[in-house]
Amino acid sequence: MTRRLRERAGESFKQIHEALPLEQVSTPSLDALRKYVQGVHALSFDGDFAKGSALLEEAVAIDTGFSMAYRKLAVEYNNRQTDPGRDIEYITKSYRHRDRLTDAERYLTVAAYYNYGPEADNAKSISAYESLIDMQPTNSTALNNATVQYEFAHQYARAQELILRAVQIPDAPAVVYGNLGYLGAFRGDTAQMWRAVHELETRFGHNPFATVARVQILSGLASDSALTIARSLDASNADVDTRVGVMRLSAGILGARGRIADARAMLGRVAAIRVQASKKDAALGAALDSAWLD
Repeated sequence: MTRRLRERAGESFKQIHEALPLEQVSTPSLDALRKYVQGVHALSFDGDFAKGSALLEEAVAIDTGFSMAYRKLAVEYNNRQTDPGRDIEYITKSYRHRDRLTDAERYLTVAAYYNYGPEADNAKSISAYESLIDMQPTNSTALNNATVQYEFAHQYARAQELILRAVQIPDAPAVVYGNLGYLGAFRGDTAQMWRAVHELETRFGHNPFATVARVQILSGLASDSALTIARSLDASNADVDTRVGVMRLSAGILGARGRIADARAMLGRVAAIRVQASKKDAALGAALDSAWLD
């Protein structure tokens, strides 16, 4: 409706169709909503964690009860595993403010809380996602996240049904196609894995987080392309955590192929990058990587 009104008001077609979609989240602050929309787009489509998380932090500073912004921060920290405990902190804040949410938002928040909150319960998480899917059959977040929960429960048939529905949704985010590939690996379906790699490359070629997913799926396919793509990401301006993640994955591929010296050199570079970036887990990370090599 707003697109039609803007066309009648004289705005150009290009301006209207380049505008970010309005997220269906609850906040009394238009400024907080604007930060949220920009942050989610940076995270879900551009793979820019630094920019996206900073925008979401601004959103919750403006509206300290912005449950869905806390939830998105929790999701992103949990996906990246770069700052243990932050995901629990944020999802607990989101859950605390669930009373101000719509039914759909509340189901997403409750599901995430029982996924990686302090009271993890996979069955309760699945139940909340299924309730939301019943209410909104094309909710890509619910379909994607329920897929992951069913994977944890080894219920691959239901997981496959849901992820195939998710990829049919226009503008599904990169994480959906990553999970399409991972589920293909669980099921031994190489055709599905190759489909995921193709979709991630063509739809999200500029997205570093999607590139990491491609490397992971290609490594499962024992493809030499995994190392080639990993090297290209290492040479890019991707954030430190993304580069470190893909370099450690590369070291794993090299180690699995018996190239221990090359794997050691790769992990040595990882350790140097961590120190240079003043990562608080730099010493522990180097020790764990050394133990893994031994």
